[in-house]
Amino acid sequence: LNHMNLLGLAHLELCARFAREESCRKGRKLAQFMKQQLKRQSDGSCSWEYWAGAYLKKNQASTGEDISHAQLNVQFAHSAWKQGFAFETRDMECIAKTLAQRVMRPSGDWAMSIDGTGELIESGLHEGLSGWSVLTDIDNRIPGWIEQFMLKNASAYPLGLLSYATGPASFARRLRVSK
Repeated sequence: LNHMNLLGLAHLELCARFAREESCRKGRKLAQFMKQQLKRQSDGSCSWEYWAGAYLKKNQASTGEDISHAQLNVQFAHSAWKQGFAFETRDMECIAKTLAQRVMRPSGDWAMSIDGTGELIESGLHEGLSGWSVLTDIDNRIPGWIEQFMLKNASAYPLGLLSYATGPASFARRLRVSK
């Protein structure tokens, strides 16, 4: 799913910047597919599988996507929502609640998977966590929660808030733009 959504991000960008109809169509269809993968939970959160839509039994997963790969799905869903493709505000709220209610843990390590299982730092899949900061316009507390977690786990984030590929972009979203 994250591979499809990474390609989807490129189509959304081509659609937004150049009104390339083929890319708009593909971005819209990928957004519809991603939205169909959301499994709504009773607490208002949602989950989705790593191998979403897999036809072969051996590729079907019963667990949710890991946090690092899921950040690509989150960024794609957010971009599609901003462009008015498939995702509604309630879908984005569902995704934000996934972080707040399934991943975040009041004491210790956060969950490795969007279904609330595993240990994030222990798993080594913590690199993409800051990519979830894109959800700031859904819940403005999210970047602060993520930054606090990253700073608390300094050995896992050797460059602090600028660690890994998602760090600088996520941190830059918090900067104010002067006119």
